[in-house]
Amino acid sequence: MNKRAPFQYVSSRWLRAKGGHPDESRDCSVRALATATGLPYAEAHAVMTASGRLPKQAWWTDRGLKFLAELGVIKFEEVKLIDWSDRAESKALFRSYELDKGDVYDRRQRSRFKAVTIGALLRRLPAGHYVCHTRDHAFALIDGVVHDGRAPGLNTAIEQCWRVERA
Repeated sequence: MNKRAPFQYVSSRWLRAKGGHPDESRDCSVRALATATGLPYAEAHAVMTASGRLPKQAWWTDRGLKFLAELGVIKFEEVKLIDWSDRAESKALFRSYELDKGDVYDRRQRSRFKAVTIGALLRRLPAGHYVCHTRDHAFALIDGVVHDGRAPGLNTAIEQCWRVERA
């Protein structure tokens, strides 16, 4: 553990070379998909390519998840982070995250809503396989351990999260 990542963290950058794509870049969605589903990197890369990803270009992780689900390889569901449609329900859900200082990142510059951070998500989802999305990055969360090419900070805002399991 280090100051930037005071939680369990495993680097996933080695997947590229092992998967036969050592010169690939901007592939966080491919690495997150491979790690969370247990697929080899080469297969995850092929899935993302089939769903529309171009080499060395960023791509939406949910498109790869939907493609794998259509093939019957995985089942996935979006994790409800915060529902702002009902104010009373939202306040109760918001309190259920056991908010402490630093658990919620207020993105007033971009939005009037708040987002759940990695710190809050780690406490809420201690077990299972997940693919998580920040504003511009994807990573896998497996049994409370972050699998990523870089160590994210505890206050990194999570915008979407999907629970993934093999079919």
